[in-house]
Amino acid sequence: PRAVPRRPGRRPPRVAGLGIAAPSMFRPSNFDEVQMQRLERLYSRWEHVAEALALTDVADRLEDVDSVIADLPTAIGRLRERGYRFHPDWEQKADALLQQWESRRDLVYRQFETQSLRLQQEAQQVSRLLDEAARNASRLPVAESRLDALSRLADEAKASIFGAYDQVEASLRQLRHEMSEAEFLLEMLGSASFPLLPEEHGIAATKAEWLVQGGEPMKGVLILTDSRLLFEQREEVVKKKVLFFATEKETIQKLQWQAPIGAVQIVGVEDKGGFLKRHRELLTLRMEGGEAPPQVTVELHGATNEDWAALIRHAQADELRMVGAETPPVQAEAQAQGGEAEAEARHESTSEPAPPAELPTVCPQCGAPLPTIYKGMKQVTCEYCGTVVRL
Repeated sequence: PRAVPRRPGRRPPRVAGLGIAAPSMFRPSNFDEVQMQRLERLYSRWEHVAEALALTDVADRLEDVDSVIADLPTAIGRLRERGYRFHPDWEQKADALLQQWESRRDLVYRQFETQSLRLQQEAQQVSRLLDEAARNASRLPVAESRLDALSRLADEAKASIFGAYDQVEASLRQLRHEMSEAEFLLEMLGSASFPLLPEEHGIAATKAEWLVQGGEPMKGVLILTDSRLLFEQREEVVKKKVLFFATEKETIQKLQWQAPIGAVQIVGVEDKGGFLKRHRELLTLRMEGGEAPPQVTVELHGATNEDWAALIRHAQADELRMVGAETPPVQAEAQAQGGEAEAEARHESTSEPAPPAELPTVCPQCGAPLPTIYKGMKQVTCEYCGTVVRL
């Protein structure tokens, strides 16, 4: 998509850029002190309104929409290359946004030009009134009234332009938000102190504090994958103080706990805060079968507990679709190999799916019952003989 044109007079910093002769400020000798103060306030108000008349913020937003929509396929491709596999509808959303913007862009630009011309014409009249008011105090009320009307007109012009593409911008804002969350997740996984398991994929991450029972809160990152829920401590702690001043600090980055996603139970979703109190998003979880305390409470930063509770439940129910998951491997191979393989693939795709492999219930070494196996576990250890059973 083309960028917003930068023609002369398109983005003026002040009134002169609109082609308006700014009123000349001088001190009339026939004004008393009250009238002079009133005139000075009027000129100060004029300078403020002049900034709005330039529609600079409108042009900036139009440029942003143009450039961001054009870059969406590249930006999404970078996230895919780095391993983010969820939100498989991003590519379709980006294509739909491009089509919507192309259908609205010319209308938006015409609206911009129309409103700019209208503001310019009105501002020229107000400028003349200000010159008259500087010579005749009786014109001050008229100039003040017309300047207030011009300010309202500038606000209406902006609303009119934004209204021509607000749905496109709202959809773009939502998509960019999802992509920025994926970007944060990939940054956290790329610098994590732990590796992902084979065939494990990150879903989401957020800054959080683990409210340790009987201890100091730990700052870090809460990470959700399709196999586990993890908390990695990431914070700078004071090791030594002299009086009230920290003289020695240490940066700690350590995986504090993890649990298979199927072993996580949401027992509390609470918003704390109120009048004159900081708002807090608290999530209380009960966990089994992992390297985690039986119950933890985390305070989320930059995310809501309702959203994260929903994400955890979706991950547990395999409701989060991944890129490429819709095409069975046999069909993808058939498309690459041609007719014979394609026919075979169709035959196989219509046959009954293979039943899932049964999970072991007893230790193959000693025959003792194995602990409960939860979704996301890659192995289980026999509590009697210590044998590790791969799942």
